[in-house]
Amino acid sequence: MAGLATLDAIRDADNPWVFRELMDEENLEPWGVTRLIVSGVEPDYAIELSEANINAAVESLRCHKQYLSALGSHPDPQEMITGMTSEAGQSAGVDHALGIKLYKMR
Repeated sequence: MAGLATLDAIRDADNPWVFRELMDEENLEPWGVTRLIVSGVEPDYAIELSEANINAAVESLRCHKQYLSALGSHPDPQEMITGMTSEAGQSAGVDHALGIKLYKMR
């Protein structure tokens, strides 16, 4: 549902007929994005990640102790993040990467 709401928001924000009052009363022009980046799908691009990026992601996930404990058998954040990013990195010819699908919106 969040993904569909995001796509709706992207479409509506760029349509001058949807929120006409924002143009007429607030002087706000339609605003659109040129690209939508989606992870978790078959990637067609890779964003190279540094060791600092990996460490920040691991520490961020570790801060969610209550969430992780509620999941029960969640893998160790270090193993999960490095595993995912190493696999994507190998496909991209670098040590670590985030695989993404890029959709052109305009």
